[in-house]
Amino acid sequence: MTESASGPSGGRELESLGVRLMEQDSLEQEVAHDANKMILAREIELDQKRLQKAKDRQSKLQGRLRGMEVRLTSSATRISEKEKLRADMDRLRREELAPLLKDIQDIETRLKENQGSQANENKTPQSSTEMLPGETQQEFLVRTGKVTAFGSSNAFIEEDETKLKNHQELIIPGIELAEEAEEDDDEANFLKRKQDENLDDGNERLYRDRLRRWEQRRQALRTELRPDYTDDPQLAEWQKPHPNNADAILNDEFRVPGDIYPSLFDYQRTGVQWLWELYSQKTGGIIGDEMGLGKTIQVISFLAGLHYSGKLTKPVLVVCPATVLSQWCKEFHRWWPAFRVIILHSIGTGMTGKRTEDFSDDDDDDVDTASLPTDSRAKELVNSVLRSGHVIITTYVGVRIYAKYLLPVRWNYVVLDEGHKIRNPDSHVTLACKQLKTPNRIILSGTPIQNNLVELWSLFDFVFPGRLGTLPVFQKQFCVPINIGGYANATNVQVQTGYKCAVILRDLISPYLLRRVKADVAKDLPKKSEMVLFCKLTNVQRKLYEDFLNSEDINKILRGKRNALYGIDILRKICNHPDLVDLKIGKRGSRTAEQLQARAGKLQVVRALLEVWFNEGRKTLVFTQTRQMLDVLQDFMEALNAETELDFSYLRMDGTTPISQRQTLVDKFNTDPIYNVFLLTTRVGGLGVNLTGASRVIIYDPDWNPSTDVQARERAWRLGQKKDVVIYRLMMAGSIEEKIYHRQIFKQLLTNKILKDPKQKRFFKMNDLHELFTLGDSETKFNNSRVPKKNEDDFLQVSNLQGVSGLQKYEDGNDDDHNEEKDLMAGLLGNSALQSALEHESVLGPSSSHSIIDNEASRIANEAVRALRESRKLARQSTVGVPTWTGKFGAAGKSVAPLRKSPSPVVSSNSILDNIKRRKDTAPKPKLEDSDLIEKLSSYMAGLDGYFSTSAAVLDKLKIDVSNEKTVKVVRSMLKSICRWDKERKGWVLNEEFR
Repeated sequence: MTESASGPSGGRELESLGVRLMEQDSLEQEVAHDANKMILAREIELDQKRLQKAKDRQSKLQGRLRGMEVRLTSSATRISEKEKLRADMDRLRREELAPLLKDIQDIETRLKENQGSQANENKTPQSSTEMLPGETQQEFLVRTGKVTAFGSSNAFIEEDETKLKNHQELIIPGIELAEEAEEDDDEANFLKRKQDENLDDGNERLYRDRLRRWEQRRQALRTELRPDYTDDPQLAEWQKPHPNNADAILNDEFRVPGDIYPSLFDYQRTGVQWLWELYSQKTGGIIGDEMGLGKTIQVISFLAGLHYSGKLTKPVLVVCPATVLSQWCKEFHRWWPAFRVIILHSIGTGMTGKRTEDFSDDDDDDVDTASLPTDSRAKELVNSVLRSGHVIITTYVGVRIYAKYLLPVRWNYVVLDEGHKIRNPDSHVTLACKQLKTPNRIILSGTPIQNNLVELWSLFDFVFPGRLGTLPVFQKQFCVPINIGGYANATNVQVQTGYKCAVILRDLISPYLLRRVKADVAKDLPKKSEMVLFCKLTNVQRKLYEDFLNSEDINKILRGKRNALYGIDILRKICNHPDLVDLKIGKRGSRTAEQLQARAGKLQVVRALLEVWFNEGRKTLVFTQTRQMLDVLQDFMEALNAETELDFSYLRMDGTTPISQRQTLVDKFNTDPIYNVFLLTTRVGGLGVNLTGASRVIIYDPDWNPSTDVQARERAWRLGQKKDVVIYRLMMAGSIEEKIYHRQIFKQLLTNKILKDPKQKRFFKMNDLHELFTLGDSETKFNNSRVPKKNEDDFLQVSNLQGVSGLQKYEDGNDDDHNEEKDLMAGLLGNSALQSALEHESVLGPSSSHSIIDNEASRIANEAVRALRESRKLARQSTVGVPTWTGKFGAAGKSVAPLRKSPSPVVSSNSILDNIKRRKDTAPKPKLEDSDLIEKLSSYMAGLDGYFSTSAAVLDKLKIDVSNEKTVKVVRSMLKSICRWDKERKGWVLNEEFR
């Protein structure tokens, strides 16, 4: 691991504090390298076991065949028996031996590929300008911004081959550049112009004045530069060509004005063409470019092209976080001043008075819109845009608050910025957005995948309703096979099926998701260095940390009596500053800088860094997760200013900052040299804000979700940044923070691979929260304990109580790797679905029958496609604006047959019964046959009043042998298949389908 003794600025000061400084890239590469080695080694180990089992089976089958041949050649065998023997031998070769030989061939092929990958693991990574292993030519060209996701190269026809060579020096669009340079000398004019840029056009007079100034300047410049131009008085100024730059034309019908096209980079031009291709298909897509590559600009350029080409006949709705409302307005005005842009929010010039949305935009799902009065002004603004155009900008909460005005409108385009906010398919915000009436829907998200495939489904169902079918079908046909294929004890057929389903899924989504990263398309950006600073706990922190680890609270957590997240929160607070948990100290009033930093190792590091950067004249962003820690940092800044000769002029922005003031604070920090520190919470200051005025970033504490920290660090390192950027992550060595950070790296690696590598199914030891409750290497780890899920049923606990001799450990050939399996993050569904998928395997997993046909994996994958087509057909039959069926909400694609509710997607009752009846019992048999058991269970539940029973009553009535773990788990899986768990009544309720 690369470790620096001095590192960048401030190295010696940090070394004196005992801080270990490491390059984040080196640390991440090392962790990722180890992770990949672990994955490959595990894959090879599992396939070797599968191969051995298959060869053992082959030997047995061949032994049986030899025995049958001996009998066949024996003179003592009757002719009638010989005919039966020949038939049996043919069946054995065809139905059992041939599929087994195919399995052996598949496994040996996989082993060879993985062993080759293992040998290449130590080689130096290839340059991003080269094709990656396994990457197709088209995937490479899409990644580097050369072609669209549909494979089309740049087809724009342009007279002037203007290309931007440098991603640091940006060309301002339009005709503003010369005049802005003149105005910059007058500070008062400059600041006033910056404020005016943030004003929307809700006030009609402001819009008319701004438009008139733009038209006059543009017309005058055209007269000067193009004296031969014949002016048509019937055309509006925005319909006329740029005074100097030629338009870019696509397919003779789509034009990007010369005001805009020369200011776009090549990959942005490709993005605009891709948006046109989506428009031509009357569908939407996801722009998943990395933060800082200009997703906003690509969308505005495309919309401006539609307007300029006369194709924007209906209004546009942009939905974004409250913090960037003004930024969107500013970018619209800068890139295409002809647009009339109205902010449907209390900060807009067309709205008056404070509303509930001012205080709720950072907590979308907690707004009670029923109590809000009708806002006639909002209705007038929406109607004015319907009459005159062009763009409404609002927040996700605004979509709910003003739903009665927004949902009936036929929109030309709907754009969701930071669209991962609709990743929960059943949230109110998601359902409201999916009712917006237009097929032209765009999502902007630098982190399109954060956790699992269900979230990806929700995003895709917005941009292309029905593309992935209804959610229950998607879960059954894709999520479950992909996840099961990633288990340590997955059979060869399950592995092949999971891979084929993942390939199909990738091919379904890839044309509609455009993803580029800076390393591939903006290689000339200033250098970015990321450092991880492992700080030391102070004596106060260490005592608090160890006391809590030895407390009764931790014992309760480990016994499942208290939520583990409570303990995690306390430990994180101790790492940040003891005052966050020691309330008595926090109420003592003002403290000196020395008193504050003496109790927290991180503050000592922050001071050392800020003093060095102050002397170097650098601007710094300081991100933390909570307002409480931000309060401590603010107190620390005030104390430093009072006690030292340094003058830290700082700004602060968090969730309590009025939305109307946020863009003003951002502009002030970027443009006013007096301000050198910006204190921000990660989820407000880290979302969509452009803070290129800073070249140093401190991430005070890591977030569970790596995309949150990535969002924060990308505020400074983006297009237009001219200085080298250094990011410092502070964390306490050996503490919970270091463990969270490692999980971040694992999760980020998984996210990066999902869209590229369908084989990426297995992962790391991430499902054991107890491992977090340690300090360094000296503490006892509690790896064998288990934290119950919040809403988990009590069936296993009850069976434990009733079994006098306890549960007998069940083992068979498929559970050789049970302990290792518990330590793997199981598949693309993530931790949240691990239990669900295990239960699916328990009931629906393939039997140990060896008569599996050769193309079983292909058959299952094809079944998934057929089911998806049917589901998609149903979903697409619904009119636009009807949310797709999620299993709880929505209507599009919903089956006419009743669907039962269950905690995880399962197949029909007939399939469950048929599957269980077909199982071959190679394990120790329970007392009742499976088929009899589920029928008896179903009959028992159906005969009860209210179809309700407790776990204890089920065990007692069916006389279940609780000493056999296998039997107990089978019964529980059956229960979960035909019943739902009622957490309020602590019992099981039979699903309607089985009554």
